[in-house]
Amino acid sequence: MRVNVVTGAGGAMGRCCALRLARRGGVMLIADRRPEPLRAVAAELADVGAEVVVEINDVTDGESMARLAAVAGDAGEIGAVVLAAGISPAMGDWRALVEVNFLGTWRGLRAFAPLARPGAVAVGFSSMAGMFLAAGGHDVDAAIRENPEVPDLVDRLAAIDDGFFTAPEAAYRWSKLGVARLCEQEAATWGARGGRVVSVSPGLIEGPMNALEMQDRGHLIRSLFDRTPLGRMGQPDEVAAVVEFLTSEAASFVSGCDIRIDGGLGAQRVFDQQAERHRAGTHE
Repeated sequence: MRVNVVTGAGGAMGRCCALRLARRGGVMLIADRRPEPLRAVAAELADVGAEVVVEINDVTDGESMARLAAVAGDAGEIGAVVLAAGISPAMGDWRALVEVNFLGTWRGLRAFAPLARPGAVAVGFSSMAGMFLAAGGHDVDAAIRENPEVPDLVDRLAAIDDGFFTAPEAAYRWSKLGVARLCEQEAATWGARGGRVVSVSPGLIEGPMNALEMQDRGHLIRSLFDRTPLGRMGQPDEVAAVVEFLTSEAASFVSGCDIRIDGGLGAQRVFDQQAERHRAGTHE
């Protein structure tokens, strides 16, 4: 029997991913560190007839991720592994952002890799915010080329660029760019077993996390909204729809890449940067 796994299932996007994947039948293994929202999602899945397994899970704990993979392996053959657990700058300090977003994804990819078989696919959750850092020249790849689980990774990051990474916004961008890079790298590991790895980069998506960021960084969110070509925020289910496609047979040759779900904001940013460089060049 196929097993589809969603971490961070208690969040808005994780919940929508779980609901869409449940339509495929098989077993839905949903995980989150928060019991109450996880139980609510489990009830919704049961209402649509899904076979549900619920696990309290902490992506910052390697043993917890190993247990989750073991539960999935015992339940059947791995289908989709959606690593949707994550936090935003308003939800934790810079260390937590790196631990949950970046290292949490690393632990998930590595825990489930031995279970990968033809047709299995893992989806990491990056963010359009990673593009802001990618353009800034900070070397996220250096940390990934080494073992991301070395004990002093977070401390080494703190020393880069005179404390650049200790600002939550910078750590968030780094952690999310790191997710995209991890998924590019791990595509080879999973591919050797016939599996795929991709990442998605949501832009401004309505939900509790975005509402929290509006309270903490409203000026930045409004600025990003104003620059989004579609002129609106996305919905969690629009992200889940893309994840549903990427984990389907229709996307069977898609691996090692990142898909932006941002209403055109990333493309607009590239255009703005090119225009800014052109203006700077004409004034030299």
